[in-house]
Amino acid sequence: MVEFTQNKENLFDGVLLGMAQRHSGGIDDFLDTFFSFLVRKTDLFGRAEMAKSTLVERIDQSIIDYQNIQSEKQQEREVAKARFHPVPENRVEVVDDEPTEPCPVPSPPTQSVTPGDSDSPIAPSTGNGADYGSYSFTQTLAELEVRIPLPRTFRSKELLVEINADRVSVKARVGDAIFLSGPLVHRIRPSESMWTLDNGVAVCLQLAKQNQQEWWKTVIQGDRAIDLSKVCPENSKLDDLDGETRQTVEKMMYDQRRKQMGLPSSEDEKKNEMLKKFMAAHPEMDFSNAKIS
Repeated sequence: MVEFTQNKENLFDGVLLGMAQRHSGGIDDFLDTFFSFLVRKTDLFGRAEMAKSTLVERIDQSIIDYQNIQSEKQQEREVAKARFHPVPENRVEVVDDEPTEPCPVPSPPTQSVTPGDSDSPIAPSTGNGADYGSYSFTQTLAELEVRIPLPRTFRSKELLVEINADRVSVKARVGDAIFLSGPLVHRIRPSESMWTLDNGVAVCLQLAKQNQQEWWKTVIQGDRAIDLSKVCPENSKLDDLDGETRQTVEKMMYDQRRKQMGLPSSEDEKKNEMLKKFMAAHPEMDFSNAKIS
């Protein structure tokens, strides 16, 4: 069996995502197209037993791969949870006389929040998102994962999911049931976004952000916003970023902490430093009445 390298997977991801986006019936429609291609353009099914053996082998391997990926994700979630809620140890801690400003820890809400029920921002849940009841979301700088629970078990063919650059919609094909619909607070990349059906009981949207250097306060315009000053990305995720992006994220985190402490941002510090140098180089000038903004 030919094993795809990571580079080859990335090479075809864009093509396959683009194809998947054009199948409004979801994975079932996508598979119909794929098998139709195999029937019309290859001789795979001309050897029935070999075809069955090949497909079963691929499916079995894919199930193993999927389980491994889910296991890794679960381990990452457990590590993150342990980081946010460390198990206390029986030891004596030395308390510094001058406490440092910790990075704010997002705490999951005890109950879901009704979208738009208040103007005041809410603390982000674990994953830097929120649970509104009708949907929940988590996010990284690059993408969002939106989960929409369904009132009953659905098949993908029974759903109509539309993902546009500035709007998303999840509806039932028959009837007037709308599970999520509205304009997005920021633009996304539809060609790099997709949706899946989780055991028939929830639709999961994977949305690639257009601007991958900003946090979203919510998903749908008008829904209650999270407090972006309390967003706290995990250090382990920073290690996966390229140098320039990581530098930008670390600067954002630094500025957020400075803002919470009532201190100037890194840009303000640079301006103040430049002003000090200019004043030192021109002692003959009087800056006492200067208005610095």
